[in-house]
Amino acid sequence: MDLTEPILSRFDILCVVRDTPDVENDERLAQFVVGSHIRHHPSKNEESEEIERQLNKHIASKKKPGTPTPNEDVITLTLIFCNI
Repeated sequence: MDLTEPILSRFDILCVVRDTPDVENDERLAQFVVGSHIRHHPSKNEESEEIERQLNKHIASKKKPGTPTPNEDVITLTLIFCNI
């Protein structure tokens, strides 16, 4: 690793983790993570789909040039997504 001294000084401990590719193990881990996510999150309903539509619309509008101006809807969406 080529980390500078100022960067290294910010950590109390530094561990190197090797990820050796293993297709079967990676597939099993991915299935576990996705399955766990599906089990612990309720299925979509109309309210969550509407929130997702509004969020996608907001994101698309921010990709256009201009200065972002937060409004009450954006703040509400942010608070809702923070609580999910």
